[in-house]
Amino acid sequence: MVTDFLILLLLGLEVAVLSRLDRRLFGTWVTPFNALAYPYCGVIFLAYLFAKPLDFAPVFAPSVLVWIAGLFLIWISGAFLAWALLDIRIGQRKSYGVLEVIRDQAVAARLASTTAVLAIPIMALGVIVALKAAGGWSGIGSADFKAAYSQGLWGHAVVWSTLIGILLIGTYRRGNRPLLVIIMAVTFFIILGQVKGRVLHVVIGGMLFRAIQGRIRLSATKVGLFLASTCVIFALGYVFASIALDPEAMFKMDTYSFLSRHYLYYLFSGPLSFGEALRNGVADIGGDWHSIFGPFIDLYRVTLRAGQVIAIGSLHEKGMIIDSTGVADNVYTFFGTLYLYLGAGGTALYVIIVGLISYGLLALAQIRREPWITALYCYVAATLALGFFDFYFWFLDFYELSAVAACLMYATRLLKVRDNRSYSTCNGEPIRQ
Repeated sequence: MVTDFLILLLLGLEVAVLSRLDRRLFGTWVTPFNALAYPYCGVIFLAYLFAKPLDFAPVFAPSVLVWIAGLFLIWISGAFLAWALLDIRIGQRKSYGVLEVIRDQAVAARLASTTAVLAIPIMALGVIVALKAAGGWSGIGSADFKAAYSQGLWGHAVVWSTLIGILLIGTYRRGNRPLLVIIMAVTFFIILGQVKGRVLHVVIGGMLFRAIQGRIRLSATKVGLFLASTCVIFALGYVFASIALDPEAMFKMDTYSFLSRHYLYYLFSGPLSFGEALRNGVADIGGDWHSIFGPFIDLYRVTLRAGQVIAIGSLHEKGMIIDSTGVADNVYTFFGTLYLYLGAGGTALYVIIVGLISYGLLALAQIRREPWITALYCYVAATLALGFFDFYFWFLDFYELSAVAACLMYATRLLKVRDNRSYSTCNGEPIRQ
């Protein structure tokens, strides 16, 4: 018990010290290190206090040591960029005019709204197709519905809406009701996909966008409200499915009692599963090291028809039992998944690369002030913030959204050029500027 407490204390001291250094280097609290560290700290301390009383597996402290080492590697990657390459300490960043930044955001927000309006009917069509595949409204929460809704053009529209939703939330101003309706509609169709991480990416990413822009200041009250909102978002997918099967379920206390414990089960499952894997000496959790690089291998195989695609994700059959009900779970946190698949050396190399890419995006967002780069970085930061749960970079979403962000950034520049031409011409006569 004393050793466990000392390990957790070491984690807390590391986060407290390095997060402040990150703030000084990059001029913001919204850094990759902080995005990874603070959610994990909150979850692991809660699990340490409440996992056993709730009949979950206890925290295995040596698993925290892997996170302590991994967090330091992430931080040192950012420090290397800040000190050795980019030199973007406070007061040394290139600054753009406030009016220019506002104008860029306005054009990007207009494009995002238009794109969302075009995507909503496509996603609605996907719902209709998925309902037919699942046998009607009673199958809205089924695996058949989820599979059909995640395929085709509407499946891509849902993924693209993640990035669009982040920018819309990030640029939303109070009183803009049409934009609020668009945001709610996009969020609704993302929720129907039953991928809870995706809608959390939108909400977390949007809030981080606002934080980077200085539109919101984090406080204990706001963090508490946000955690409450994640519980609601988590429950919505189950509520929709329950209502479809039994309309009376939404009025039963047992439904919400189950959802509350199930929420904590999900919250704790990553750290506890990783701990159980280390405690039991488990090395095989579903695949070999190729799984981590699935997006690249799958793109190659699909493009050249060079073999079957890799099944992404760890297997439930080989998962860890962390609950008294005996249900196995197959998520192992960001660092835990890498450690179990790649070992210590491979994990260190991969983490350094992720650190360089994520801090590079942050640096670009700070220097260029380009809205779509900021939105893409906030997606990455949201992905890291969910690192206490699982490793998300073995899915194709980040790479697809990077291409989408590049296209939308180019389209935004074209719209700016058109607006500049319209602004500089009055009744067909050019205005001298």
